[in-house]
Amino acid sequence: PSAILNKWRTLTLCSTAFPKNLGQIVPTSSNGTVPRTELLFYKDLLTYNLPRIPAFGDYNISHPDYVNLDMRYTKIVANIRYTTDDEFLIFRGIVVKNNGFSQMTGLCQTLINHNKYCGASFSYGDQYIYDCANGQQTGNAESWVTVGVNHHLTLTIKNLSSLHAALAAY
Repeated sequence: PSAILNKWRTLTLCSTAFPKNLGQIVPTSSNGTVPRTELLFYKDLLTYNLPRIPAFGDYNISHPDYVNLDMRYTKIVANIRYTTDDEFLIFRGIVVKNNGFSQMTGLCQTLINHNKYCGASFSYGDQYIYDCANGQQTGNAESWVTVGVNHHLTLTIKNLSSLHAALAAY
């Protein structure tokens, strides 16, 4: 197998644990978690004496299946998807159409009081969360995707650099 692995120009492990539908995991008006099994599996994989270390890839804070929705008929539920070292924290509100994005302030207040919140200075996304918790903005569906993706990428880069630095020390 190692001869085959070394013939490939690149080798990447890419997967996701993120559910296709949050409602199946975390009901509206509640909070929950989803294990980051893709990163946990990758960390475990690196403990084996592999002839080649694969690159890591994930699908960020969403499921990779594209769903074409007509937003005129879709009931968007306010939510924050917040990545931690070993899980995704999910904070869900209620349907936005009749209740607006002002509910994001309360969701952000819950998040910044969570022991896994990284602090406002950690990333652009974390600063946005902090500002929303303090009533400075509420955003829209697009801004909350940006916030979650920015935090996820910042944390994942930190995770991977620490992980690979530890491997290099051996």
